[in-house]
Amino acid sequence: GRLGAPGQNTGPSTGAGDAPVRLPLPGPAVTLRGAQISASFDAQKGTPWQASAALEGLSSPDLALERATLTASGEITAAPSAQVNAALTFAASGMVPTDPALARALGPEAQGRAQIAWAEGGKVQLSGLDLAAAGAQLRTEATLAPADPGLPLEVNGTLQIADLQRFSDMAKRPLGGALATRG
Repeated sequence: GRLGAPGQNTGPSTGAGDAPVRLPLPGPAVTLRGAQISASFDAQKGTPWQASAALEGLSSPDLALERATLTASGEITAAPSAQVNAALTFAASGMVPTDPALARALGPEAQGRAQIAWAEGGKVQLSGLDLAAAGAQLRTEATLAPADPGLPLEVNGTLQIADLQRFSDMAKRPLGGALATRG
């Protein structure tokens, strides 16, 4: 890896086309063909921050993933009290779970976005979480209270699935129609 200018770091990359590298994780082998990770924040220059990550050729016993990306940006404020906010976008392509029923339900691609905000002493707010994969759309808002006992999580959202037939193998019975739910 290499280190960039103060406040900006770029993580190691195996480079496109290189042989997969085994990640130092316990358990069965997880390999990665390539990765690019960067982040920047300089409190001396202001509150903005940004980060991005791109993975290529992830392989594990449960999932193969050709490409995944994450971009994030926001602000970090220290005074008068600590605050962090972030806008995230993410995407995955070439997803192949080893479980054929899960592969059929998820499809090969997924994408999403979210907004996250936290202020010192307060709750973590997740808003505008949008996930889409294989004709399914999840839209939700959530609040997490890290200082409260039991780490309570409140979630409210909608789920729409255009074709339930994709989930027939997982349910081990024929399914049809569509689903729209709110809660």
